[in-house]
Amino acid sequence: MISMCTKPRGLTAGGNSSSNLLTRPLNTLHSRERRYLRVCLIEHYRQTGFTLLEVLIALSILAILMTGLIKIAANNTQNLWFLENTTLAEQVAQNRLLQLRLAENKPETDDGWEEMAGRRWYWQVSRAVAHSLGDGVWRYRVQVFLEGEKTAYVDLVGYVASTS
Repeated sequence: MISMCTKPRGLTAGGNSSSNLLTRPLNTLHSRERRYLRVCLIEHYRQTGFTLLEVLIALSILAILMTGLIKIAANNTQNLWFLENTTLAEQVAQNRLLQLRLAENKPETDDGWEEMAGRRWYWQVSRAVAHSLGDGVWRYRVQVFLEGEKTAYVDLVGYVASTS
């Protein structure tokens, strides 16, 4: 931007320059030199600030970026919740299969509730009708649901040796 502050006539005589004026004490300046400095300083401060439009544009860009960051954080939280529940449901299903392997009585179907990590899990165990690996092995399917939800977090298939 071109400065509108021009040196008044008469200041060039004697080698006075604007940089020279700034280094001299204020009480040694003539009234014309003081007026010149005052006008230049006022003009300088008017040119260095931001306009209202520039500030509004910057704030709108900042608001758009912050909205995107908040959405990303919310998605990460939701994904973390799902992964945590899937991991816990997998542990519940593995526990059920292990208890089936250790039990003397191996039922065709079973269900129940288990609490893990402060959450209640509903599990269902069902045995396949056909023996998939021969007469001595049964195929079991374990489904685990979080309390209040209709879709299973885990649907695990495992093989257990029959007692007969």
